[in-house]
Amino acid sequence: MNKKIIIWVFALILLTYLTYSSVTPSLNCNITKVADCSYTKVLYLQNDSGGNENAHAENTSTASYAWTVCCDASIIGDTITADCSDSTFLLLSNGTNAHVQEPSINTYEYDACISATNNDVVCNYRSYNCGANETCLVSYASSDWLNNTDAHVANCSYYSNRVCCGITNNPPTLDNHTLTPEIAYTNSSLELNITCSDLDNTTDTITAFWDVYNATSKISALSSSTTATAGSRTNVQNITQGNLTKHNLWYATVWCNDGSVNSSVQNTTKINISNMVPEAPQLTYPSNNFNTTNRTPTFNWTASLDLDVNDSNDNLTYTIVIDCSTCSQIEETGIITTNYTVPPSKQLDLDKIYNWTVRANDGTDNSSWSETRNITVQSVSIIEVTGTVNFLTLSIGQVEDTTDDSPTPFIVENDGNVDVNVSVYAQSDLWITQKINTSSFQYIVANYTPENGSFNYDESNTSTWVNMPGIDYTAAIEAIKVLNYTDVNDRAELEIRLQVPVIEPPGGVSSVIVFKAEASS
Repeated sequence: MNKKIIIWVFALILLTYLTYSSVTPSLNCNITKVADCSYTKVLYLQNDSGGNENAHAENTSTASYAWTVCCDASIIGDTITADCSDSTFLLLSNGTNAHVQEPSINTYEYDACISATNNDVVCNYRSYNCGANETCLVSYASSDWLNNTDAHVANCSYYSNRVCCGITNNPPTLDNHTLTPEIAYTNSSLELNITCSDLDNTTDTITAFWDVYNATSKISALSSSTTATAGSRTNVQNITQGNLTKHNLWYATVWCNDGSVNSSVQNTTKINISNMVPEAPQLTYPSNNFNTTNRTPTFNWTASLDLDVNDSNDNLTYTIVIDCSTCSQIEETGIITTNYTVPPSKQLDLDKIYNWTVRANDGTDNSSWSETRNITVQSVSIIEVTGTVNFLTLSIGQVEDTTDDSPTPFIVENDGNVDVNVSVYAQSDLWITQKINTSSFQYIVANYTPENGSFNYDESNTSTWVNMPGIDYTAAIEAIKVLNYTDVNDRAELEIRLQVPVIEPPGGVSSVIVFKAEASS
């Protein structure tokens, strides 16, 4: 009982292995009822209950048992016989009711043979699995631990020891295989060619097989087989540009088959799909030989065209170079838009000719540089003064100023592109009874609170009230030193102080204050 359990476990393992066999042998053998065998009977078998498990054997001369090993080779146009010209696959102890042994033991007298008319049949003795081009005739086992003599026979799924026979055949040869071109792009088409030969020089049908891989993934839609003429180059597959993406690695595994066995399996050269360099961008603004007063100008260009067929969504970035022979170069990379504004920290020098050019990058390669244009920032000193200081009604001897923002002082803003010094003077006397340049008409410089630090505070007239000079530009006094020009920090206040002379008659008075700006050194 224990022995039978072990035998069935082996049989289950065998069935599992057989499930994975994918090669159809040239020799086909099955254990069938005698009446069902339409081909050649090479051995008979039967147990005491009339079955084909744990059975005795019988040679073809006696031929009285119910079961037979039925073999044919019609798949390759050959005929199987039971003569011994090719192979004696078992020795029998008797012509019937016999035990069997492997022929190498050679103590039994009766032969069980198999041959083929046009080819040779070769038999082997294996555990569990027959070879890829073999078929199982019978399984066998005995009480001897080697299981090679004094054995019973059974169908091939019963015992673990098997008689495995196959028709010898020279495998075809894979003479050549190419996947071209070796340098390919997304707009290319890969061509796979295979050349197979058959050393048997028979009427075997040669089939070329190929599996196409993208990296490690097999592409089933591109993998197949086709009939090939022996010795001739066969174009078996074209991988069109719709399948090709840059940086993909393509190759094919190829082999030949003659209807019985395969050639060696080989890999083609691996083709790495190369990147297509994007086109150079086109400059749009500013135009060539452009003059401006803006030290932080904006540069614009058109989007580059990405030539990769299946990678139109490449994230193109841009590099701009802005340079002059005596200036610090600006090179900005990784720009994701089609424009660039010079930041205040890299502002352009004045009165210098800058050349600028742009190129694109698709994550792999740079385009060529665009055309080169030039731009010049011309220096200019411009200030804007906001406000009219109106003290309304004042009394004799009264002192009033703008430090409390009632009235509001003058706001001086630098609208140029250089730091400036600002001078002031009055064009006329303010009072009827008091001349200019006295304590009755004074100024002082102060910070404009939202933009503190816009000028050189210590060098400017910020500490004491200063008599307003006049009456022409020769009397002007530098009041504000180094007023900055950058937009966020370019304002200062000029506070005004009046003291009404004690003998001043009633009536309205006024004076015009002139602000003069010059570039600070």
